[in-house]
Amino acid sequence: MGEGGKVYAIDTDEKLLEFVNNNAKQKGLNNIITVLTKDKLELPKESLDFVFMRNMTHHISNRVSYFKDLKKFLKPYGKVVIIEYKKGKPFTFRGMFGHYVSKETIVQEMEKAGYVLE
Repeated sequence: MGEGGKVYAIDTDEKLLEFVNNNAKQKGLNNIITVLTKDKLELPKESLDFVFMRNMTHHISNRVSYFKDLKKFLKPYGKVVIIEYKKGKPFTFRGMFGHYVSKETIVQEMEKAGYVLE
C-alpha cells in the first residue's frame, strides 16, 4: 500500500468492527477505517484499488446487483478477489445451511455484473 493509503474494514457486525478498531489501535495503525453497513455501502466513488471478500458472498441475497454497485467504488483497473467456502458434506454446517457459493456461480454473477475476469 502506498503512502496515505487506506484500508476500509466493512462488516454488518458492530462487535467485529470494534475488534478491528481495538487491534488497529494497539498496533498503531491509523489508516484503517471501519464501516458498519447493513444495506447500502457508501464510500467515495472510484476510491478502491482492491476489494478482498472472504467467506461472505453467501450472505448476499442479490449478488449481481451487489457486484454492479461495488463497481462504482473501484478505480479503473481495480481488482476484486473473492474467497468463498466450498460446499460441505451433507451433515456439515456448510452442507446443511448453505454457507457457500460455488466458484462457477460467482464467476457467472460477476460476468453478469459486467466484470472482466482474469
